[in-house]
Amino acid sequence: MKLLERTIELYRSMKNPSWEGAFLYGGVNVNESLISLFNDYGDDLEVEFENEQGDLLNPEDLASYSFVHVKFLPPRKEFSFFAKDFEDYLANFSFRTQVADEFYISDLDGFCSNKKTDNNFIRSYLKIIDLYGLLSRISDHTDKDESNSHKHIILTVSGKEEIPVVYGFDDICKFYRCVGAVDIVKLEEDVFSAPHKSAKISLLKKSIAQYLAPCGEYEKFPTLVAKFIDIQKTYSNNYDLFVNEFSFEDEKEKLEKNKREYLLKLNEILGGVHGKLLAVPVSLVIVAGQMKPSTVENYYLINIIILIGALVFALLMWMLTANQLHSLLAVKTEYESKKERLRLYLRNSLYNDLSNSFDQLDSRFKHQRWMIRFVDLLVLIGLIFSFLVFEYHTHFLANFL
Repeated sequence: MKLLERTIELYRSMKNPSWEGAFLYGGVNVNESLISLFNDYGDDLEVEFENEQGDLLNPEDLASYSFVHVKFLPPRKEFSFFAKDFEDYLANFSFRTQVADEFYISDLDGFCSNKKTDNNFIRSYLKIIDLYGLLSRISDHTDKDESNSHKHIILTVSGKEEIPVVYGFDDICKFYRCVGAVDIVKLEEDVFSAPHKSAKISLLKKSIAQYLAPCGEYEKFPTLVAKFIDIQKTYSNNYDLFVNEFSFEDEKEKLEKNKREYLLKLNEILGGVHGKLLAVPVSLVIVAGQMKPSTVENYYLINIIILIGALVFALLMWMLTANQLHSLLAVKTEYESKKERLRLYLRNSLYNDLSNSFDQLDSRFKHQRWMIRFVDLLVLIGLIFSFLVFEYHTHFLANFL
């Protein structure tokens, strides 16, 4: 058993362990395992023994006691580290960017060896280390700040984005809540695989820069950790658009242009409707003014001809409005086809962002269709009015009945 594992075993058996700087202090029952540990590693651990009265003991007399207080320096090497807590661990060596071969976080009772652990918080930390590895690969370069030993990741997107690799246990906890949904190793394999390798790297950098833009210098890496799932989704969406030869912003701009064209077509149809609205009352005035009373010679023939003219006018109007309704439906079919294509190619979140434009077109279509039906109704009313005027002058129905 290695020194770190034996130290952990000792720590777990201690009564009321406490920290004095980097040293551990607490009571322990004397047994063969304890004596063997300090015989083998006493110098490395800088051990001191005290009896229950607080007097220093000679390690050679240890076997004559059943219970002692021990003070020792646990392993705190770059390859093997015994930490008070995560903040203690992260503050040493370069553990924010690389993992010790083996380490123990005493307040979590969490042990890790060769990146294998049962502790969920340590798993979260290992994911952050994987994240740093991914960022290092997509970065233009990394710098080390000599004043505080923090590494800086440099990403060049539209400008230079510096990300100091500074985070704490709180950030590890935040990442822990979503760690099951994150597979950074798989993402890294995807980004650096063919095809479109350079495009994928660029898209990931842009997605990161988008979320970090409003952050202060030392808020960037914690924000990156906390928002990584959102960043990954944004990257995935943008890459899907790229693969399908879409650029979301370009598509949005094209859709706005198409929307204006569709609205123009719909409005042109409405212009034709307005012209016909003016024709209806004019026709009513003509009909009312041209009908002849019974005192006029051949009044019946004249009124029949005028009535037939009104009927022909109504039929022509209905044919024209039917044609306009057909044109209206053709425009609707055209933009509905565009809408369906976007729905199939885009993720729901992106499609929803664009669907408002189609809602406006639907609203305009319903308004124009209502106007055409209103014209049809006016023509019908005009035709009925023509029959009433005809009846008033000729008493055709009265005589017939």
